Amino acid sequence: MASGIAFAQACVDITISENTIIRAGASGINGAILERNGNYLGLWTLPQFDDGRSLPYVALHNIVVTGNRIVSPTESAVLIQGVSARWIDIIAVSRNRIIRPNAGGSASRVGIGVNYADVVEIAGNYVGDAPTTAVTKYSTSNTRNLVLLNNLPIGAVTQSAYIGDKLHSSGAVPSAGTWNLGDTRWNANPQGATVAFWMCKTAGTFGTLNSGNTTGSVNAGSAALTVSSAAGLTGGEYITIAGVAGRKRVVTVQGTTVTLDSAADATVSGAAVAFAAPAFSNGPNLS
Repeated sequence: MASGIAFAQACVDITISENTIIRAGASGINGAILERNGNYLGLWTLPQFDDGRSLPYVALHNIVVTGNRIVSPTESAVLIQGVSARWIDIIAVSRNRIIRPNAGGSASRVGIGVNYADVVEIAGNYVGDAPTTAVTKYSTSNTRNLVLLNNLPIGAVTQSAYIGDKLHSSGAVPSAGTWNLGDTRWNANPQGATVAFWMCKTAGTFGTLNSGNTTGSVNAGSAALTVSSAAGLTGGEYITIAGVAGRKRVVTVQGTTVTLDSAADATVSGAAVAFAAPAFSNGPNLS
């Protein structure tokens, strides 16, 4: 039984768009990283991408699935999977219309599933009900830097919706992710004595970096930070370095070298490196 469209191994800069796939024998669209010993076919040489990860598996990189209509696939409608040793780098799944997924009635099938992937956007999709056995309409296990936005049905997944360029939330002050100065989350549940919105007044990144185990070294006047481990670090995040003034924005990560948005004001070695949490100002009270 075949998928409507399938891809694997060294797929880079791939766009799958504007297809109509009806009654696929397996998944509608299926992408996967396949295990190989070493550098399969010599397709990549180190370094690969700017994420510093090893490459025991052939990579998928920069995958776009957009504007497709998938009707009655036997199994999942869109399923794109990396592996724990080699995550997919950059994937966008948008504006797809999925009707009656999992026509075969199997267990553990999904409408749209993206697993083991870094920098993921799933936006503006519609996933209808399965004809018999229910599916998980949006599955995003083992993902980092994930945006779920304007997908239907609304209650199928915890997500956000945009009003203009402002972020419309589920009704709570932000507590995860990276927020830049001026980013605004509107209160989607304005009842009683609640605020209208929360606006970021200090840019930052929530969370604990690498369980608090990352250290780094940098010279005064340099924007090149050498870290003990780049695990969990991604471009765009905000960090602090013990002994260096202010917070720094990560520009790129390559191996254990982290390029910062500005130079350090002091020389430090083996200094603690941590995420710098953002701060928010409340909008007007609605009571």
